[in-house]
Amino acid sequence: MRIYLFILLFFLSSLISAQQTINDSIFHNGIYRTYILYVPATYNAANATPLVLNFHGYTSNANAQMYYGDFRAIADTANFILVHPMGTLD
Repeated sequence: MRIYLFILLFFLSSLISAQQTINDSIFHNGIYRTYILYVPATYNAANATPLVLNFHGYTSNANAQMYYGDFRAIADTANFILVHPMGTLD
């Protein structure tokens, strides 16, 4: 599953030239997996860029984690792509 996410993120991020927050999903093993992708304005597809995954806890969700553990300002200054994946139910 990780390789699919990285391929998708690479493809999406190569099309993005300004700071953006994207809500999207991938389909893997019969399950739609949603995520929130944050790409800083400083992103340049020509340069290697770190990817940080910000996971939520058991009773939370990706949207709440994006605000609770808000790394967007850090991503802007440290120049990394940020992903908030949504967990599945039990």
